[in-house]
Amino acid sequence: MKTDFTKYKHAFILIIIGLLWVCFLDFVLQIKFQSFVFPDSESYILASENLYYLHKADIIRPSLIAAINGFPLLFGYSIDSLFFWNTVINLIFWLAIILLIYQMSLQFVSQKIAFLLTLLYLFSVGSLVLIFQVLSETPFTFLLLLSLYFFQKYFKYNQIKCASLGFSILIVSILIKPMSFGLGFLLLVFFFFKLKKIVLDKWSLPIYVSILLVVFHMYTMKKNYGDFTISYIDTYTYYNYLGTRADCLKNNTEFVQCNNYRYQYFNTLSLSEGKKEAFRDMKKQITNNSVNFVKAYFINIYFNSYRGSGYFYEFKNVNKTSYFEFVKIIFRGISKLQNIFYTIIGVCLSLYFLKKNRRELNFIKVVSLCIVYIFFMSGISSDQGDRFHIVFYPLVLLLIAKFINDKMNVTHFSVPLQK
Repeated sequence: MKTDFTKYKHAFILIIIGLLWVCFLDFVLQIKFQSFVFPDSESYILASENLYYLHKADIIRPSLIAAINGFPLLFGYSIDSLFFWNTVINLIFWLAIILLIYQMSLQFVSQKIAFLLTLLYLFSVGSLVLIFQVLSETPFTFLLLLSLYFFQKYFKYNQIKCASLGFSILIVSILIKPMSFGLGFLLLVFFFFKLKKIVLDKWSLPIYVSILLVVFHMYTMKKNYGDFTISYIDTYTYYNYLGTRADCLKNNTEFVQCNNYRYQYFNTLSLSEGKKEAFRDMKKQITNNSVNFVKAYFINIYFNSYRGSGYFYEFKNVNKTSYFEFVKIIFRGISKLQNIFYTIIGVCLSLYFLKKNRRELNFIKVVSLCIVYIFFMSGISSDQGDRFHIVFYPLVLLLIAKFINDKMNVTHFSVPLQK
């Protein structure tokens, strides 16, 4: 019994610290008393209503995240119950992320260093504050990290079943965040020479099941809305963020999110027409407005890389405590600094490891590809605070663990032999 406790001591302590930290943040920011519902949360709730009440997929939010967020509706609970349910399920996902970071870091560093690295994520306030919202970032981060957990085992033990589980979880995550569709395709390209062996193995069944789930979702979208697609969020996001910012730069006008003539025009189009219009606009911008298009893209990346969590702006001092505004400003500043830290370190280490492993496919290269992909994808949207980048925070910590491991090995081998 003592041996078992010693083995899981650090994981247990991390869970306790995490729960205490959540309670502290909830208390000082009065989160349980906040009544403001963020617009994106409303869209996730609507997706759950469409799934459980109307039995159809939502145009914006995929089926799996709608099913998870709205699960209480299956048993007749009210919409208000979804806020408590999502806080609970997001807390579970968040704690699972913490345990995965610790366990995966142990492959590179000691228990002490792995513990300290995990604490960095635990105290990342931008990630933590999202567990109180009806959103997809926390479950998506968990699934992405779980997928990488199995890829790590695949590269260590060369077990096909681990690669199969890694790919299947990544494919399923498309139904949480459509952004992972491109990430899955990217990894398939890098696994090209290993792909045949993986898909023909007896453990490939989870891959086929996950693909069938995604295809079935796309079929229901075709049946209900006319397009064989996962979601219409991609065309909406491009047209109203990147496309509109590029147009504003061309016309020397101020970019105001969702309050401009392009936004109003796009909303008059049908879903299929909007999809076609977005592709036409992208082609036109690249051809005739390329300089402003590229400039808008990097402006979006810049904004998403240095801003903190936007949720701290909306918290109200319901209990009229004297310290509330000060604490809110502090946490807002911390989330901003953490976003800058994770982004700079993550991108730099990713490029370093991609160059170092350019002729070899290994776990660290896969992690680096994920970070770079998410980072450059964030340029499509803007004014999201740290929401785009928080999903790769755990991955950055894995790269830091690997970097520490490499430096410690270099130091070890460089020590001269004693006479």
